[in-house]
Formats: sequence, C-alpha cells, structure tokens
Amino acid sequence: MTTQRMAALAALTLLALPLTACSGDDESPDADKGVDGPCAALDEGEFAPASTYGDYVIGSFAIQYELSDGSSECVVIDEAAAVGSYEVAGKDTQIYVDLGDVDLGLTVDIASYVEEGDEPLALGAVPGGIGLQIEQRYYSAPDPSACTVTLAELTAETFAGSFTCDNVPGYADFVGPFGGEKTDASVVSAAGWWRASAA
Repeated sequence: MTTQRMAALAALTLLALPLTACSGDDESPDADKGVDGPCAALDEGEFAPASTYGDYVIGSFAIQYELSDGSSECVVIDEAAAVGSYEVAGKDTQIYVDLGDVDLGLTVDIASYVEEGDEPLALGAVPGGIGLQIEQRYYSAPDPSACTVTLAELTAETFAGSFTCDNVPGYADFVGPFGGEKTDASVVSAAGWWRASAA
C-alpha cells in the first residue's frame, strides 16, 4: 500500500453502503467450483482500455466467503465509494481500486509489465492481487497464487472482473486500507466480483 493510496483513503468520506445478504451461516462458498447467484462471476464484456490515466470514484462488488471460525455469507454492495486509478506507461498497465468501507471492502490490483516479459493485458485470467475487508478485519495473501483474478471488462469508464481465493490470512499487526481491527483469523475461501466506474 503506497503512501499516496493511504492518504487518498484517509481523505475520502465513504458512502453509506446498502447490504444485501444472499446466504446464511449454513451455506459455505466453494471457491474451487465457483458460486451461483448474486456473488457469481461476471460475464465477459468490452475490452477497450484507455490510453491515458484515469480515476475510479464509485462502484459495486460482491463477496461470498467462509471464515476460519466457520461463518459464511454472500454480501452484495450495490453502491460503494471507490478509490482507484488506471495508469499506462508505454506498454505497461497498472490498475487498482479499493471499494467499500471498514465493515466490508475489496481491494484489487492488476498489473501487466510487458517490458519485463508479461503478456499484454487482455480479458480473462490476469496477474493480480485481492484484499478482503470482512467484519472490520482485513485479509490479504502474500502469495499471489492464493487468488485467481479474472478481468471481465476494461474501458475508459469501467473496470470489472471476478475472483476466487483460498486460505487468505488476516493481519495481527496491520488493519488494512479501510481501518478496523487486527486479526489472526483467516478466510478459508472467497469468491465474488467487482465493477468500478469513473463516474
């Protein structure tokens, strides 16, 4: 997390977020097989990336998760504040967005460094990282293979995709970009989607 991102997050007044609970504690997500319903992966859309810098300021997302304490839920956030940007430098592309607030949030980082041997960015599976804010606690895997990130749409106005994760640890000494509480718990599995917009 860069100092610039942390400063932007601290300055932002987050929106009040409507929550839609999609499943109770008696239903566990299955990240390996994907999920159905409101937390299911997005369909593939348009790929027409901008050639310059852009910001994301609003969005929506869904997370279906199972925690190490056995609790599980699918939650959809229909309207969330976003802090994010799209940057292009030559053939290289870097995109990030933080969606949500201290109660429930999602961070997505995608980068393609063609000059260093990466494939050009395209729809489908992409190199990226996922962070999960659940019940005021932040979880993020240092091992990028813990999460599979799929880019579903990228235009000058929209950044959207889906993810699945397994065994994502919490932080006992870090509260994450949204603030909240430290934790030594973990996310057993998670899946969901995001859609961030320029306006």
